[in-house]
Amino acid sequence: MPKFKNFAAKKGKLDQAKNNMFVKLAREIYMEARKGGPNPDGNFKLKTA
Repeated sequence: MPKFKNFAAKKGKLDQAKNNMFVKLAREIYMEARKGGPNPDGNFKLKTA
């Protein structure tokens, strides 16, 4: 059982870090789409996000 707990602890930290990154990127895309419009061709910041 200790082996599983070690694996679960490492995986949990890694999954949380990935989740935080995706939430940050999604929030950035959402904010840029609200500011400059949903079309990436006309909204350079949205295209780069």
